[in-house]
Amino acid sequence: MEKVETLEKEGGVQVYELGYHIVSTVAEENLPKEVETLKAIVLKDGGSLISLGEPKLINLAYSMTKSVADIKKKFNTAYFGWLKFETKSELMPMIKKAVDANPLVLRYLLIKTVRENTLYTPKLNSVKVADKEAPKAKKSIKTDEKKATSLEDIDKSIDELVVSAE
Repeated sequence: MEKVETLEKEGGVQVYELGYHIVSTVAEENLPKEVETLKAIVLKDGGSLISLGEPKLINLAYSMTKSVADIKKKFNTAYFGWLKFETKSELMPMIKKAVDANPLVLRYLLIKTVRENTLYTPKLNSVKVADKEAPKAKKSIKTDEKKATSLEDIDKSIDELVVSAE
């Protein structure tokens, strides 16, 4: 971590993520070639790849139009993927320009991020873990008592609501 911070100060190295949509007209067998093209753009001049998400065909939330060779085409699906990489900050305008020029990229997002994995992972609920460790007999007794009390309370509440509604 200290090494990365030192590099950021000295050479302006920063971690970025490129999220992209590749047009759905690209054949699946040609998709790896297009991903390699994007990798080459971001790794040019000494960049390094941290991680990547392989592109998958998704439905878009709304139709998007892309003009290719003076012909406008509408897309309802696209291949979504991402690249996390590290490069010098001063190279970002050139990377942006190169991705803009790629006719097969429908849309993209280029952001600064952190090296660590930021994917959402659900946390364990400590109460549920404690319940699993409790003895089975004790748990079933409490459950039966709660059910009996709960049913009586529900019946009383319903009776009170019916009386107050009349």
